[in-house]
Amino acid sequence: MAFKLRSLLCQRHSILSKTFKSRILVKSCSSKTNVDTETSKIKTSQPGLLETWFHGVERFGRLNISVPFSLDIESLDPQEYSDMGKLFIRLNYTPEEKESQTEHINNISLAALTKLYSFNIDTSDINDIKITAKFNTMVNFPATCSIQMPINYDLNVECTGKSVSVRNLETNEINIATKNSLCTLRNLKGENVTVKSNVGDIVCQKVVQGNLDMSVTGAGSISTDRIQGQTIKCSVEEGNISATSVYSTDSEFTCNHGNINLMNTHGVSKTTVNKGNLIIGTYSLDGSLEAKVNNGSTDIFISRPDVITIETETGDINIKIPDTSTSIDLEGNSVTCDEKLNIIEKKTESIKNKQKLSGYLSGTDGQIKAITKDGSINVKCLDWMESLNLKGFSAD
Repeated sequence: MAFKLRSLLCQRHSILSKTFKSRILVKSCSSKTNVDTETSKIKTSQPGLLETWFHGVERFGRLNISVPFSLDIESLDPQEYSDMGKLFIRLNYTPEEKESQTEHINNISLAALTKLYSFNIDTSDINDIKITAKFNTMVNFPATCSIQMPINYDLNVECTGKSVSVRNLETNEINIATKNSLCTLRNLKGENVTVKSNVGDIVCQKVVQGNLDMSVTGAGSISTDRIQGQTIKCSVEEGNISATSVYSTDSEFTCNHGNINLMNTHGVSKTTVNKGNLIIGTYSLDGSLEAKVNNGSTDIFISRPDVITIETETGDINIKIPDTSTSIDLEGNSVTCDEKLNIIEKKTESIKNKQKLSGYLSGTDGQIKAITKDGSINVKCLDWMESLNLKGFSAD
């Protein structure tokens, strides 16, 4: 809902008649936790600032957040706060660029905004802190809640704001649920990292490490730099999945309507595409793969195969492999293999408009099996440069 400050100021005339230079700092000390708390509203030195809070906390604990604002969460600077005993919270009015150019925001206007929401910080259990907020009326406005927290705190987030950013944490549990939000993770290490998005993209930057479970319901994509963990699971309904590097004992990627592109994968991977294209190993596929595509093309770049199984209902399969130790078993409307590949005990046959080809390359340590019910299979030999991962799929 569009928010008009001028109309709001008229509605809140009784509020504006007061003077809001700076609200007096409120300090309290809990006898149970010996935790200092400090709250400040409307500091004129920070444009757009609505409220700030400071809490002394334990080094380890859990932070639970449920807010309708955008979230920007990061760890404390370990050089500045080596004891990790602080929690800083800041709420800012963050209008869209066009709105900020047309409306002048002053302290009185910001003070009026503080009456439109409720914000609560529950530290009754210092090891399980709860932050909750809600808008008090149908009138809402864009705001960002920025939080600096101990690096080893577990984190539970429920957010309906425009975006969620979480970075530089090393903890056991990270759980994030968003709605119509962009979720960005950066430099995270957790035993378990779970992200559930109800419409909205999930982006992993730098390294995100842990047992990962990321899913998007409705429209939205998942894109990552390096993700690693014992188990990794990514699924989308209407969007794409792309990953630069995947290091996992077991990984699973599912896409209903969109493309999957895994550039560098290690371990055992399972991919499923209902309608869309599949590209795996543009730089390297090292390990096992079970790939299923209902309707779309498949491009696989294999460096060191273990057990590779590719099944396609409708679509072509393109495979690039070095002259390595592996057996091959191929079936499609047509099957072609690069003459550079020395296929030992090569067998070919045609049955009911289908072509089959089998054999092995220099050995049988690996296994490659590809079947397309309605499409062709094309196998090319990687040249020396490509086999060293200096090039990916080259243009035909």
